[in-house]
Amino acid sequence: MFDTGPLNDAMIDDDVFGQAATILPAAGGSIPLQIVWDIQHAHEGDIYEVPYANYVAGCRESDVAAVSNGDTLVVNSKNYRILAMEEDGQGWVNLIVDPKK
Repeated sequence: MFDTGPLNDAMIDDDVFGQAATILPAAGGSIPLQIVWDIQHAHEGDIYEVPYANYVAGCRESDVAAVSNGDTLVVNSKNYRILAMEEDGQGWVNLIVDPKK
């Protein structure tokens, strides 16, 4: 299996695709982290069952160990509700977020 860890680390760097963000857990506190934005289009029958594009924020799994669905991701002063987290098994997580919080 191809190890994507070094590639993910390079992408999340500020000088490449990385962007500063903060997670506000429902339990309180804040978690600063770097994310990489991606947009995936949902289709009829997808597991998220939404008729619009899903916003996806990729990040290191270690940065979101204490994060749960329903917590808030803040990017550029805009709030996004975390709908789901998809782990790749190699240290990377895609946060599926709702831009209409």
